[in-house]
Formats: sequence, structure tokens, C-alpha cells
Amino acid sequence: MTQGRQVGLGEKLAYSMGGVANFYMANLLPLLALPIFSVGLGIDAWKVGLAMGLPRLWDALIDPYIGHLSDSLKSRWGRRRPFLLAGALIALVTYSLLWLPTPAWGKDATFWWFLVWSFLYYTAFSIYSIPFIAIGYEIATDSKELAKLMTIRSFVSSIFSLLMPWVYAMCFWNWTALQESGSLSGRLAALIVSPDGKALHPPGYQIVGILLAVFMAVAGCLALFCREKPRVAAPNKHDFRKSMGVAFRNRPFIILSGSLVFAMVGIFLIMPLSTYVNIYHIYAGDQAKAAAMLAKVGSIQAIVGIAFVPVAGYIISRFGAARMMKLFLLCTAVSFASKYWTYTPANPWLQLAPLTLWSIGWAGTMLTFNVMLGDVCDYDEYTSGVRREGMYGAINQFLTKMGIFISTSLSGFVLSLSGIVAGAAEQTPRAVWLMRVEFSIVPFLIALAASCAFFFYPLTDKRANEIRDAIKARKT
Repeated sequence: MTQGRQVGLGEKLAYSMGGVANFYMANLLPLLALPIFSVGLGIDAWKVGLAMGLPRLWDALIDPYIGHLSDSLKSRWGRRRPFLLAGALIALVTYSLLWLPTPAWGKDATFWWFLVWSFLYYTAFSIYSIPFIAIGYEIATDSKELAKLMTIRSFVSSIFSLLMPWVYAMCFWNWTALQESGSLSGRLAALIVSPDGKALHPPGYQIVGILLAVFMAVAGCLALFCREKPRVAAPNKHDFRKSMGVAFRNRPFIILSGSLVFAMVGIFLIMPLSTYVNIYHIYAGDQAKAAAMLAKVGSIQAIVGIAFVPVAGYIISRFGAARMMKLFLLCTAVSFASKYWTYTPANPWLQLAPLTLWSIGWAGTMLTFNVMLGDVCDYDEYTSGVRREGMYGAINQFLTKMGIFISTSLSGFVLSLSGIVAGAAEQTPRAVWLMRVEFSIVPFLIALAASCAFFFYPLTDKRANEIRDAIKARKT
């Protein structure tokens, strides 16, 4: 196999910080929207959900077109950088302005403000995220280097994800204390104390919104230091439908992306049931104890995922991505099946076993997917002579967002099928049993099916390396 260029550590870190920006752009708005706009400003929860859901649908629909525009752009700065810069700057403005409303605005004005600026913000997110995904497959030109790049990106993003639980708490801090006289230590001590101990006040959440927006923009702009691949054949800007058609006829891409989205549907479909199983099965209706346990095991699970990322990167480089994808998905499936026996009132901590196994399997799955998508782009260039990283990244994002939207919408229906009664202090034994079956069997079968799909995946690691060598031979 021909050796590709080595990506320097600085470039890997620049791309990884762009990954942090991409991760924050995707998750910070859903994290804060309900607590601030519903609990803090009194907007009905369904309206806040609508104001987030409609822009996410719009975001999913425009992803393929953004990807096509990015693939087709001809500029002195490259195909991706103009989109990265524009997306980061627009996100800076829109995310900052999202949090401008105060209680004095009134509920109707606040709702419409949030809806309009959410549309603009998620447009900026699409403009940034699709070219960002694409540029990752340009700066690394062989599978091992790509695995290293994605490993560092996943590790850095995981480290910054540990800050996420603190974001809402920061909205309660007494930010005006920084303007007061006194020692710096005294002002910092006063900063983390809410003025009345409970209520959410402006300008707390407004300042947090601005700080987060600035951080996302700065981190996002660091990806501008990534080196794009030398000029390759790109689709004509008028060939949008043709590029879509080629992508959907690409068998390796359909198996790869379809299997991942299918597995994600299973995860998001039963994700809310974890809370219910802890409350009604493990702790017999005690919500406080269930919440405390979920926080503890969730933190440990996250740390395990972070620690496994470098290990997964080594395993993928050593044994190959296509081979390991089946194993990682199988590991995920087994973790789901074991939940029926390990979520038990006799030993609540036993649930940490399947969560640890799932964290390992899913961290490996996501890292392997990022490597294999690069192989898919090479396969497309080999067969058509055209590079479409943006289109493939966009279609995968579209399918993923639609899958999450559908599974999230159906999760309440799945829960109701078990007979669980909302707000009840206790549930019938049959309802609890059916809920446990849904919680373990449904995602197990879905993850198992996704793993089996890769027995039909045509791009083995050997074949992917041969294709990459053939592309390089053409250019020389």
C-alpha cells in the first residue's frame, strides 16, 4: 500500500477543535432550550420543542444541498474553508442573539424570536458541519492516518463534552459580581453564587450564551488551518440531482450509513426508558434515588468512553476498520441484551456493566464509521473520477437527523405500549416487565441486524487499500 502524507499534530489538533465546535453547535441549544425558555421564561414545553424540531428538520433537508455546493465551489481559498468561516461567524451572531429575551418580552414575542433565530442558527450549523466533515477526509490520505486523525478528534471532543453538565449551572451564576470591587478571589467566589439561590435571571443566561458562541466560533475557525486536498475533479454545481443519485446507488455507502442510522434509531428509541426502569423497577418509584444513580453511572460511562477512544484507534489501525465494525456493533448488541438481567433492585450498580460495554462498543462504532466513510469517498472517486466528500457527509447527516427525529417521536409511543402510566407513583408488574423487555430486546435486535449487514459490505480493508493505491497511481 502506498503511504499517504503524514498529518502534523498541529493540523490534527486544529481539526479536532473544529470537531469540538461542531459537537457544541449540535448539542448546546437542545441542552439549554427547555430549561431556559420553558422553565425560566414560561413558554409551553411543546412550543419550545416545536421551535427546535422545525429548524432541525430544515437543517436535515438542506444538508445534501450544502454538501453539493461545498463539493462544487471553486475559490482561491479552497472548497471547504469559505463555508467553515461563514458558518462559524453566522453561528456566533445567531447563537448570541437566541438568548436575548427576558421575562418582560412576553411569551408570544419570546416564542417567535426563538423560532426565527433557531432557523437561522441551524442554517449556520449546516453551513459549517457538512464542509467540516468533508475536509477530514481530504487532509488524511490513507486509512491509518485517517484513523489517527479521527481518534484524536474523538478524544478531544470527549474531553470537552465533560464541560456540558456545567453549562446550565453557569446560567445561575452571579455574573455582576465580576464588576464589583474587591479582590479577584472574592469576586470569583461570589460569581458562582446565584443572587437568590434559585431563580434564573438575565443577564446570566445571556452572558453564557455569548461566551459559548464566542468559543464555538473561535474553535470552529481553527479548522481553517487544515490543508485541503490538492485540486481534484469536482461535480458541476448544476449536477445536484446527479450527485444525489450517484451517492444513493453507492452500495458501500448505503450499507455503511444505513446500518449506522438503523443502530442509532434503536438507541434513541429506548433511551428515555433508562430513567423509567431505574425509577419503577430498581428504586420502586423513588425518583431522587434513581436520578442520583443515573448521574453517577452516566459520569463513569462517559469516562470509560473517553479512555477507550485511543484503544479503539489502535485496534482499527491494527486489524482494519471493516472487520472491527462488525465486532463493535456486536458488542453494542450484547450490552443491550444484558440489560434485562443487570438492571436489578438487588444490585443497582450492576447496570454499570452493560453501560460500560455499550460505551466501548459505541465509541468504537463511531470512530470506525468515520474511517470507513473515507473509504467510501475513495471508492466513488475510483469509479466516477469525482470527489464528493461533502455530498456523502451531508446525506449521512440527513439520514441520521431524520432517524433521530423519527425515533425520538416514537419513543413515547413505545413506552405507552408497555402500559406505563405517566405521573403514577407505582406501575403494574406487567407494565414494568414489558418495559424491561422493550428496553433490552428492541435495541438488541436492531444492533444485531446492523452488525450482520456488514457481512455483505463489499469494501474489505484490503480492497480499500487497493483502490487508494490505484487513485494515487492515476495522479502520478
